[in-house]
Amino acid sequence: NHPGAAHFIIPAFDDPDQVPDPAGLRTVALRGVLERRPRLRNQFHWDFGYVEHVARFDAALHVDYRFYHDDWDIDAHTLEVSWHQALGHGWSVVPTGRYYSQGRADFYRPYFLFDEAYPALPGPIFPGHPRLLDFAQVPIDRYSSDERLAGFGSLGGGLAVRRDIGVRGHLEVGAEYVLHAGSLALGHGEGSYADFDAWTAYASLALDL
Repeated sequence: NHPGAAHFIIPAFDDPDQVPDPAGLRTVALRGVLERRPRLRNQFHWDFGYVEHVARFDAALHVDYRFYHDDWDIDAHTLEVSWHQALGHGWSVVPTGRYYSQGRADFYRPYFLFDEAYPALPGPIFPGHPRLLDFAQVPIDRYSSDERLAGFGSLGGGLAVRRDIGVRGHLEVGAEYVLHAGSLALGHGEGSYADFDAWTAYASLALDL
């Protein structure tokens, strides 16, 4: 999904007055509806960086930290450490390590469970089509299951090889590995069902025209 895409959520309604079946099981009504986010999002971030030239190795150490906060109650931390090693004749190699952690938005849940009967709008019943949900009877007014708003952390590393082209450009190829897991978050993170890892290979050409 692209950043502007709408997401479906799954509200579940567990009627406390229903009688369990002979096996002791209860029926929970599930309905897919579109998410509802706040219309406004104020975002803030602070960046701090440290660079040290290590003359002995003709290299440079870069340490960068970024703190992000918004009024959706998301706090995020990014720490990146890289070593820029010159190899001579315009070549360099850059190994990088990165850690990222974010808290979940205050209106995010993987699903929403309500201790009430399904609140349907009055009206005719059409076969095969459930009655529409009466949002006025749902005790929340903002909700999303967009995984990008969840609490999670990621740990990754990469290696890039760079070749300067004159004084105004460079060619770079590299690869990165990222492990994404709720357990890597600082604080409460998503369950292990959302864990994954990924490899990325890339090439880029930058020219200052």
